[in-house]
Amino acid sequence: MLYIKAYIGDEILFLIKYLLFILMAIGVAGAIIPIFNFQIWWLRAWTYTRIQLLYLAAILYAVYHAIFGFNELMFLGLIVIVGFCLKDIFAFTVFGRKLTKDADPNSSAPRIKLLAANVLMENDEARGLLTSIKDKDPDLILMVETDEKWRGFMSCLLYTSDAADE
Repeated sequence: MLYIKAYIGDEILFLIKYLLFILMAIGVAGAIIPIFNFQIWWLRAWTYTRIQLLYLAAILYAVYHAIFGFNELMFLGLIVIVGFCLKDIFAFTVFGRKLTKDADPNSSAPRIKLLAANVLMENDEARGLLTSIKDKDPDLILMVETDEKWRGFMSCLLYTSDAADE
């Protein structure tokens, strides 16, 4: 246990202790909220904070333990956060089950070449993407964060087919 009581008054230690409890409670709530599948954006956002919650819980518990020693409630909060977060993170680790088959590079089966680009609306450098499209010659192009300006930039790629009219 750290010996900081000589440097910090009891009132400050009291505030630190309960601030750590409150932050751990927020972390627990954030870990549990995604299981309810709310459709409200600020509640759904907790789904994407799993790794950050793990770090937060570890830091909060370490600070609490260093200053005040072991506490069952803080430890329980740590376990709850770790359990709920690891449940969601596990599938994306090397230990998770692989869900797709590897492609056989020697296969003669038909293939699709896909190019995905996040262009950012404020970006005006279409030339680089057009060069990449020409070099890669994809069958399908997916673009994210586009607007009318980007539609204009890429209009040279659009074509119509007589077969579509039949």
